[in-house]
Amino acid sequence: MKTEQRDMLDRRIEKLEKKAERIQNARDTDNQAESARKSLARLQSKMSSIEDTASELGFYVAVLEDVFDGTRPTAVDSALLAAKRAVDIDDETLLTDAENRRLSDHINDISEAEDDLRRARDSVTKIIEREHQNSWEDDLDSASQLNQIIGGKHSEFESLINSIYSFLNQDVWKSSNSPTVLSQRWDELQRKWEENSGKHGWEPFQEEHDLSNKTIEEIKQFTSQDTVHLSDFSISSLEEIKGVEELESALEVSLHS
Repeated sequence: MKTEQRDMLDRRIEKLEKKAERIQNARDTDNQAESARKSLARLQSKMSSIEDTASELGFYVAVLEDVFDGTRPTAVDSALLAAKRAVDIDDETLLTDAENRRLSDHINDISEAEDDLRRARDSVTKIIEREHQNSWEDDLDSASQLNQIIGGKHSEFESLINSIYSFLNQDVWKSSNSPTVLSQRWDELQRKWEENSGKHGWEPFQEEHDLSNKTIEEIKQFTSQDTVHLSDFSISSLEEIKGVEELESALEVSLHS
C-alpha cells in the first residue's frame, strides 16, 4: 500500500515537474518574442532615422550641385553606399537574427552608417557656407552701404539685396524646399544682380563713374554720419559728384533734410 502511494506520489510529482517545465518554456518563448519585438521596433526606428538623414543629405547635395553648380565631396557617395548596405536586410535574415537575438548587430551597423551620412552632410553644408553664403556677405554689405546713398532703404535694388540675403541665409537651409525651385530662384536673383552691376559696391561704382579715391572716401560719410555738411566735401569732390546724377540727387536731399 505504501509502495502504491509512493508510486502515485512519484507520478504526480513527475507530472507537476513536466507542467512546470512547459510553463517555464512558454515563459521563455514569450520573453524571447517580446525581446524580438523590442529589437525590431528599435531597428525600424533606426531605419526611419537613417532614411531621414539620407534625405537631408540629398537635399544639400542638390543645393550644392543644382543651385550653386558645386561639386560634392567624395565622402557623400561612400556614405550613401554604406547606408544602402546597412539597411539592405532580406526578410529571411531578419527573422533568423530576430529569433537568435542578433538584431543588435544590424542596429549598430545602421547607427555607424548614419554617422557617416551626418559627417558627409556636414561637409556639404560647410562648402555651401564657405564658398557661396559667406562669399556673398561682403558684396551684399558693400552694395547695401552704397545703396543707402544713391538709392535709399526702400529702393528696388535694396529689396533685391534683402532677397539675396534671405535666400542664402534661410531658403537654402530648409530641406522642405524644392532644389529645382531654388535653382530657378537663384538664377533669377543673379540675373537681376548683374543688371545692377554698377551698384555692387564702392569699387565697381567708382570705376563706372571714374571717381577719385578722395571723393569715394568723402561720400562714405553718408553711411557713418546722420548729418553731412557742404564743408565736409572738397571742391574737386563736389565737381565729381555733380557729374553723377544719383550722387547729386542724394547730396541735395541730404543737405536740405
